[in-house]
Amino acid sequence: MSLSILKVSLTVIIGILNIPLRNVTAITDGLEKDGLVIREMDAADRRVFRVKLTAEGGRQFRRMAAEHEQWIVSLFGSLGMKQNKQLTELLGQLKAHVNEQRGNSRAI
Repeated sequence: MSLSILKVSLTVIIGILNIPLRNVTAITDGLEKDGLVIREMDAADRRVFRVKLTAEGGRQFRRMAAEHEQWIVSLFGSLGMKQNKQLTELLGQLKAHVNEQRGNSRAI
């Protein structure tokens, strides 16, 4: 899906980040002021606002994502194949445990 058409409600952002509404609102205000996101009222529910990346927001997101990917690659590059496989299995077990503890209400 293109980042330019992805619209996310603040409620979804709160659920993903697990932070209070006031923090999400403040962050969104700053991003909007910097021209990185816009708020749009939901057509079906006028009480809901959706946040959408601007073209500049999408460019910055892609740049940061590429930098993050390179950082992750460099971290895991020092591990051998066997260690990477073992780490992947352990992280999978941890993810399953966290989802079980949450009751899959907010699965990761």
